Amino acid sequence: MASIKKIFFAYQGRRSGKADENVDAIKHAISEYNSHQKTYKAESWEEYTKTDFISQSVLDAIDNCTIFASDLTYFNHNVLFEIGYAIAKNKYIVIFLNEKIEGVAERYHNSFLKDIKYQELTNSQSIQKAFQNKDYNNDWMQKCVKLDTLTPKSKGIFYIESQQPNQASLDLTEYLNLYTQDKSISIVTENRSEVQYRPINWYFSNIYQAKIILVHFLGSNNIDSFKANAFNSFWSGIACGFGRDVLLVAPAKYKAPLDYYDIMIQYQDSGQLIEEVEKLLDEKYPTPPKVDETGEDIKYEEKEQEFNLLKLGVGCEIAEHEREKLLDYFVPTFSYDKAKEARSTIITQTDRFYAKFSCKFILNNRLC
Repeated sequence: MASIKKIFFAYQGRRSGKADENVDAIKHAISEYNSHQKTYKAESWEEYTKTDFISQSVLDAIDNCTIFASDLTYFNHNVLFEIGYAIAKNKYIVIFLNEKIEGVAERYHNSFLKDIKYQELTNSQSIQKAFQNKDYNNDWMQKCVKLDTLTPKSKGIFYIESQQPNQASLDLTEYLNLYTQDKSISIVTENRSEVQYRPINWYFSNIYQAKIILVHFLGSNNIDSFKANAFNSFWSGIACGFGRDVLLVAPAKYKAPLDYYDIMIQYQDSGQLIEEVEKLLDEKYPTPPKVDETGEDIKYEEKEQEFNLLKLGVGCEIAEHEREKLLDYFVPTFSYDKAKEARSTIITQTDRFYAKFSCKFILNNRLC
């Protein structure tokens, strides 16, 4: 007996206490479709809400489905993430829109998904009709990019910047530039303040070829955050579908969609943001061990030094214990004399998360 193929249906859930004609139509369509179908079985994302790990259960269900159906009427970020994931997994895709809701068709036609044909959602019959007519496709990605011509999962980073150049965004970009220079790692940055439009194949290619995908989301209270984060959600889903290491960052408190809650870091300030990103990068790009002339690893062991400062006779180990004598120890040098002759002085203060890179940061910005 042939195994039953599955249709997974993604949609925005019903809001508490509110009617939703789309949810009603989808649930009726699933029930009616399953009552007379023997080849396919349709199921909704809500069937996985009782599991301990909902997000992983949903992705596993998409992995096991043949057809991925979605209601994108509201441009729900969970649904967009799942669409991206399903496209990367090369599933048959069918997108539904309820055009009777004001502004829905216009928003879709102005979006990055405009080239994917959608089906009109009016009731359960329109949904079943789309399934019966096989109104779905699985060649949208193939039309955009030839993946077999690319080298997958190199060691580089693909970084989607925040669409607003706030302080956290500037600091993260500076940090990533310094980090990748220091580690000799390639980085491709998507910066819409420099280039307003990039073709779809550019995103597919760079995500496919990268090792780590880092996406900086906008805070929910920022202008255009819904549109920007919808875009980010979709490409985050693509990256997860390709099996890449994905890190999403957003200012706290950001109401992260359930699908990618566990791969999102929420930060309160730039320092916390850089620390969290550094943890991931150091894990994925560990410093290789040093070797001697024979190729053997050099082992570093903590040893008590034979001579400390006291034994060398240059004073106490802790300067504060000899504060009354410190001036007696001072030795003027050539650099000291030149500094006294200077007409101006520039003093810089770097946050603690730049400690490792402060020298490079100062030199790069001509601060000394």
